[in-house]
Amino acid sequence: MSIEKALFRYDGREEEFTVDEIEHHDDFDLIKRNLYCTFSGCEAKIEYVPKGKYRSHFKTWPKQNHSEDCEDFFEREEKLKREKNSASINIALNDKHISRVLRELYNEANEEPEDRKRRLDSQKKNRQNKKNSVVNDQENFQSIQRTNATTHEGEDNTEGAYRAPSVRKKHNIHLLNEDDIGYTRAVYGIVKNVFITDEKVIIELSNKHKRCNIHFEETFFATSANNILKLFSSLKTLLSNGLEIEFTGIGEIVNRANSIDMIIFDQNHFKLNNNTIFVFSHLNSYFN
Repeated sequence: MSIEKALFRYDGREEEFTVDEIEHHDDFDLIKRNLYCTFSGCEAKIEYVPKGKYRSHFKTWPKQNHSEDCEDFFEREEKLKREKNSASINIALNDKHISRVLRELYNEANEEPEDRKRRLDSQKKNRQNKKNSVVNDQENFQSIQRTNATTHEGEDNTEGAYRAPSVRKKHNIHLLNEDDIGYTRAVYGIVKNVFITDEKVIIELSNKHKRCNIHFEETFFATSANNILKLFSSLKTLLSNGLEIEFTGIGEIVNRANSIDMIIFDQNHFKLNNNTIFVFSHLNSYFN
């Protein structure tokens, strides 16, 4: 059974929220850490799960139990198998896959409310309801291999030896968290500023009081076009002239100076207003 709403409770404040409502709230970080079941008398804690393979949703916090009269009460099902010695392998995404993810992210971030509702309702119907599970100490073990998407130093998959891994999309920089660090993600945001030096460029994304820096460093410039710095300078000029610029990019999430940021490794791994930086600069050259 899906959980449609959760109760935010903190320091004497109480308010019910849907997933969409908390994702766009100024106090997003505070709210997501203090969510509980909305059923009167039930003290089960509720977890906010950001969009990944499925749409963002609420679920019961691990090992939390609802009261027996709660409409979300369920019997826990014992899990008989556990992953042991599970290995993970980084699979390099090809350019076609990256382009598709960036296009989808941009379209989803800009879709009309009614289109978004239809898409999320369709995803909800396709989800299978699963019971929460607890670990049984006397378990049978099985080994599996997991694949992680990467845009840098991964296994070549041009021959299709591995199933192409999915890329988690972050439609708002508020949705980035510490669990994303070290993994490849697709991120959408509005460009706030551009900082340029001889060997590095930083694009700052903003959403209300939240900031996220996109880093372009030595590895990026080693494989980029010779005029790439000139194009970043053009981007900075267009921004100062008042042009609103939407950023979509795929890269590794890192912690830089206690900030959750992203590193881009290739000139084809990000877009501005849904165009490569080359096309973007050409289309907006009359603004310079």
